[in-house]
Amino acid sequence: MALPSIILAASKNIGPSSEDSRLTAAEICDPVVAEPQSYDDMLPCAKARHIEEFLCRPNGTNPTDLEGHVQCMCKGDFFGEKLACDTCTRDNGGIDTLELALYDSLLHDAYDQLCLATAVPTAPFASI
Repeated sequence: MALPSIILAASKNIGPSSEDSRLTAAEICDPVVAEPQSYDDMLPCAKARHIEEFLCRPNGTNPTDLEGHVQCMCKGDFFGEKLACDTCTRDNGGIDTLELALYDSLLHDAYDQLCLATAVPTAPFASI
């Protein structure tokens, strides 16, 4: 399964991001919710965080635990949801197109290191 690629279109936000717009993007893309949500009701930023911190969190550090973590991260929705979160942040002025390109590149590199590696994993995604 290959990580979905994005086409970087010209963005209205071509200059440095402002602190005010970052707050707006955070409120739109990753709002604080008062009540717990079902996974299906979560926005992409919340889904990516939930996947990494709860659904795919390794149970330990032995190879079996880490292999399960890799399978969960790589065969699930994490990378698509993380990219959707970053794109939402760009679309709402939190980052510019160049920052999104950098994040996309880093996400692809992390995917390659975690999901395309042939060796037994030695660390969870968060350490990549």
